[in-house]
Amino acid sequence: MAMYFSMCDVMQTAVGIEENGEKLYSALAGKMKSAAVKKMFIALGKEEQAHIGKFQDIYNAVEKKPLVCEFDNETIAYIKALSAEVFSEAKFKAIIKKKGLAEKDAVQYAIDFEKNTMLFFREIRDLVELHDAKVIDAMLGEEKTHLVKLLAVKNKAGAKPAGKKK
Repeated sequence: MAMYFSMCDVMQTAVGIEENGEKLYSALAGKMKSAAVKKMFIALGKEEQAHIGKFQDIYNAVEKKPLVCEFDNETIAYIKALSAEVFSEAKFKAIIKKKGLAEKDAVQYAIDFEKNTMLFFREIRDLVELHDAKVIDAMLGEEKTHLVKLLAVKNKAGAKPAGKKK
């Protein structure tokens, strides 16, 4: 089965993902009691806004031609499933509506969002032309920085004071 996929498609998807990320981080920041966690989510939201601009610039610069690739049904189903996970409007709304969202849950949801985004782009990377893969590598680098920040907050929250035993 032929599926049309180009760098334009990737960049449009990237913009959508970053818009979802900005909405997510903005909403999570509004629910946090800890000033440090709130500040981190605000900063991540601002970074997502910056990514949107970068990705739109790349979209405007890339050649607008479809790339025709032959994918088997399993690959198509996999891409659609990953895409649905990253763009899950129902999951997003459920998190935002949740009353009394614990910081650890908010951080874990953000970690999952970043991991799913990275997984999606890693898989897409192999489906575009080689010179376009370098752009996706740069996008992955941006997402890695978010994941590192989130994991640091998670690990700090889970750390036990020295000398204390459970």
